[in-house]
This record gives sequence, C-alpha cells and structure tokens, in this order.
Amino acid sequence: MIDNQEKYSLNEPHQQNALAGLLLSAVTFNDEGNITVKCFIPSENYIQLKKLPVNWGKLSQHIITLRWKDRELLSMLCKRLGFYLYRSGKEAGCDLSVFKDVNESLIFWKRYFDSKVYNMAFQTEEPVVPYILRHTQLTPRQVIELCNTIVENSESFPNSLITGDKIREGVEKCEKKLCREVFSSFQESYPFSEDFCTQYLRRLTMSFRISMLRSVHSVIDDIDGKYLTYKNNYLFLERMIFDLGVIGVGLPQGTLPVSNIYQLYHLAEFEPNCDGDFNPNDHTDLFVHPMFIHRINFIRDRNACSKPVCPLQAVETPEILCL
Repeated sequence: MIDNQEKYSLNEPHQQNALAGLLLSAVTFNDEGNITVKCFIPSENYIQLKKLPVNWGKLSQHIITLRWKDRELLSMLCKRLGFYLYRSGKEAGCDLSVFKDVNESLIFWKRYFDSKVYNMAFQTEEPVVPYILRHTQLTPRQVIELCNTIVENSESFPNSLITGDKIREGVEKCEKKLCREVFSSFQESYPFSEDFCTQYLRRLTMSFRISMLRSVHSVIDDIDGKYLTYKNNYLFLERMIFDLGVIGVGLPQGTLPVSNIYQLYHLAEFEPNCDGDFNPNDHTDLFVHPMFIHRINFIRDRNACSKPVCPLQAVETPEILCL
C-alpha cells in the first residue's frame, strides 16, 4: 500500500520502478488456485498511475473504489480510543471486538463526547458524529487527525465529557491543515491548485450552478503562466475541483426518504477520483465541501445555502444520527 502525504513524483526513476514492480508482480502471479493479489493505491496517486503505459481497458474491470461508511469510521475511532485508554490505565479492559456493534460503539463514544454541536453559522444543533465526519472526506487518516486535535483541545479529557464547544474549536483548528494536505497530495496532477482555488473560487457561494464556475474560468488572469493549464482548458479546471473533492453534486430532494436528517442538511455526493464523472448540467445544484469552506473563504450566503452541507456517506447509519 502506498499511503503517505508526500508529493508523488512519479517522474523519478525509483518511483516508476516501484509502481512498475507492483503491477508486474500482480500480472505475473499465478492466477490458478485460491490466491488473489490486490494492490491498494490512494486516490491522489491513482491519477498519476493511469498515465503509465498499461492496458487500462483490461484492468478497469477489476478496479474497486474503497469507501468508508460512517459506522466503520466510528468503530475504528472507538477501537483506537479504547486501546489508548487501556494503555494509559484509564480503562480496565480492552475487548476491541465489541466495537463491531454500532450500538456498543455509541455507548462507549457517549462516555467521552457530547451528543450535540451547535452550528453558529446556521444557528442549529447537529449530531456530533456527522458533524465531525462531514468536516473530513471520510478517510481514516483525516478522521483520526481531526479527532486527535479535538482531544488535544480538551484539557479535561478523559475525566470529563468533551463539550460541543470544544469539538467545534477542534474542528476549526484542524480543517485548514487537512485542506493543505489534500492540495499537497494532488500537486503533481494539479499544480498550484491551492493558490488557484483561494484566488478564484472565493468568488463563489457555498451552493451554486455550473454556469458560475464557467464565469470564474472566463476571468482567469494568467500573466506569469502559473494558471495557464486552467485558463486554456475549462474541463481541466472542472475535473480538478471534483477530483480534490472541493465540490460535490447535490442530491435531488425528490430522491430522498422522509427523515429529520434530510431537513437538517443539504446532502451531496463528493466522490474524489472516481472514474465516472458527475457530468452536472446547468440545473444541477453544486455544493462546497465543508472542509474547504474556511480555507478557500467561500461566500457564506444563507440565501444561497440555507442549511449545512453534508456528504451522503456521513449520515447513512440511523443509530448514529440519533445521538
């Protein structure tokens, strides 16, 4: 597994050799019998991998995109927290297998975390787990880093409950760092993406239509050649913001079941790096991922976006929503 936050410079010989070796080992492995070879590649490296001269038509039918569910991330967090408390002498037992049950995870979670977080921007209360998860791209690395920051921000942990205010402060401290890591990881595929987004996307509100993105593209000023690729190729710009997960596609209200959670959030799909494009039309509602709102400084207009935005995968488990 190639999984770190370094810049993936695949033009370097040792990187090319490593990836070529992985692929060669996979295709030359004896396919008879009960052995299967699987190669795990992080999404930010997948774009570069597709540039290598291999038969992607044959490989594509075997490629699976791994997505984490909200209950899986909660289980992982409880296992890590439980083991940490056991090692530090704060918990007598350490049976991590119980956290496979989402209800057991919730019982344990509520011993240390408040159940609600007050969203000051929208003046509403949110369930704590969706609040935390929606400020990440639902990857273990980001969720762990965010929760570590929340715990470090609470001086009284684990002797008293981490309050909603402390959770919100921890999210605010960490989210810009998570954004920078995403931009850095995609630097090889999308040069200067962070500078471009902070300079041009701040013209957009938290919800908009694709025509507004075309308007942004039309005013790109590229005096020094820094944004030449974005200026010359609108589709490259569009692909960048979807690949990085900065923008997602809203789910039509008519397709959603009746539930309080759909009254609380604007739900959207953020699918960084999937092969199937979103292909938004002129009437598609686009939403900014919550993690990027403050880093890029999008316009926070309640008329344009009346509710908090939440990735669909962060609210799939009913038990978690009832905290």
